[in-house]
Amino acid sequence: MNYEQMTVEQLTAELQRLNEQRAALREQAIAAHAVLDRKQAVETARRKLAEMSDVEKAALAQLVQAEGIESGEAVVGF
Repeated sequence: MNYEQMTVEQLTAELQRLNEQRAALREQAIAAHAVLDRKQAVETARRKLAEMSDVEKAALAQLVQAEGIESGEAVVGF
């Protein structure tokens, strides 16, 4: 595409099209990043849990039963 050969109207339309593409790509990137963040958090939690002793796991289970865990919607970043 040769911008030099385009009219002002064609350039304006092309810029509008590109801006719409950019906005759509930004939305997709934000959605993908949110899933990536969540999956990385799960992997990190699993890794930390695997490193815990049985006593630490029991204490964590007791704490979770007593205090619960906020849902993903309530936690910032998820």
